[in-house]
Amino acid sequence: MLEAGIALLHERGVVTGVTHIKLARVAKRAGYTTGAAYRFWPAQEDFHRELAIAALHWRDRSSVADTIAAIRSVVDGGAPLLEVLRTGAEANVHRFPGETDFFITLALRASAVYASGDLVEASRARVEEGLKKHAELYEALMAMFGRRPRPPYTTHHLASVLAALAEGFGIQDLGGRHQHFNRPDLGEGVGSEWTLFGAATQAVVEHFTEPSP
Repeated sequence: MLEAGIALLHERGVVTGVTHIKLARVAKRAGYTTGAAYRFWPAQEDFHRELAIAALHWRDRSSVADTIAAIRSVVDGGAPLLEVLRTGAEANVHRFPGETDFFITLALRASAVYASGDLVEASRARVEEGLKKHAELYEALMAMFGRRPRPPYTTHHLASVLAALAEGFGIQDLGGRHQHFNRPDLGEGVGSEWTLFGAATQAVVEHFTEPSP
């Protein structure tokens, strides 16, 4: 039976992570009868598809707003760029278990390739929206610290790489086991407690950007 289940899983691909939400229970919570719910959605699959799309569009807050909140005090205090990178990276690696929205949308995006076209489009739109907002933040920070994209790269490339790193570490480090290490003597105003994501962010920024003239 397990072999048959694995075979079916490989045939169907990853199913979007909403199938455990049953329409009857949703109807009861919303104050509808199960029969009324099935007049909206003839089948569970129809409901799950719309629920997945709605989950991708849903926001309780902006991830870029979280990053800004994390680095605002060090930026306002005139900290060097390395300290801004260190602080911003630290704030982005500890997402589990509280930020369920991050993991839900990540799972939905990963499984969208096996789903309907409208789910793929919703997934693509969420990614592009997030990259655009982060690119705007990075443009502002580069102007503040006298840097610019290093040709042939663009700010969008920088945002794409940093987002991929953040998401990858978010999955890899479930339970808060992200690697930390000591990096002393990086200069005045730069903390010594670094995350691996912070060091990777520094490397990416130094490669993808250069000092402005």
